[in-house]
Amino acid sequence: MIYTDLSVEAIEKSFRSAFENAVNKCLVSSAENPAGNGGGSGKESVGSQYTKQANGRSEAKTNLWGHNN
Repeated sequence: MIYTDLSVEAIEKSFRSAFENAVNKCLVSSAENPAGNGGGSGKESVGSQYTKQANGRSEAKTNLWGHNN
């Protein structure tokens, strides 16, 4: 198969999006677990903290294949 830069970028974007969605679902389910967030003490859950931290990161400067974005 011959891949163009556009098809590689589309695959990468799709992969990153699917991965981020899967991670966010996992974090949400862990945030709903009282044992995982300190027993509901009213503080922000661990899952919520991780999600905010992950969403605050900047986009990678290179793609999965080492090319500049």
